[in-house]
Amino acid sequence: MPPKEIVFPDVPPPSYLDERDCISFPAWADGKPVNCVVTAELLMQRFGLRTLDGEAMLEAYRQNRESIQGHARFYIEMGWIDPDHEVLLTRLLTTVRVSYGAALRGWGGGFRLTENASRRLTEMIGPMAGEVSFEWDRAEGPSRDPVITLKISNPFGSVSAAFDPSEMESPSHMQGRLARLWGDLLQIQSRKQLGQLLSGRIEG
Repeated sequence: MPPKEIVFPDVPPPSYLDERDCISFPAWADGKPVNCVVTAELLMQRFGLRTLDGEAMLEAYRQNRESIQGHARFYIEMGWIDPDHEVLLTRLLTTVRVSYGAALRGWGGGFRLTENASRRLTEMIGPMAGEVSFEWDRAEGPSRDPVITLKISNPFGSVSAAFDPSEMESPSHMQGRLARLWGDLLQIQSRKQLGQLLSGRIEG
């Protein structure tokens, strides 16, 4: 269950961690402290940081506080908190965009199943998956019965599958199918990254 209340207090203020080149800021989740850490790499990649200077990093955090805290909130909701009660936001920051087709939104039971499956899938891919999108919709299966379709995409490619509503009612079954589908996308990503690496070596 996600926390019912997540707050980001002003005290103590954010601080620069010299030994880690990170900015640390506090959060509370249902009354329990969580230390949130954002790396210099992420601040440079997404939030305009130009120099690896402690004060510059703090200023980048202050200027983008709402967005950075939003990502931290998402991580806390997903339970991506390490045993030391820390949330780590890196350049591999997981951001998930979920869309539902109009036909699916009008199908109450099917829509609820996809919402639950989206959460399970998000929890599964973890905190270092990068940019990912889930596209859910309703379609007609081979026997003309309605099925639920899913397309998972990232910058390296996409994979798709269709699900019978009855199989989505089994959490263990859906967990297995979603894991295999995500694994297929990771294989595509791995092959493309390897190809880019080999191409770079050949050109070099």
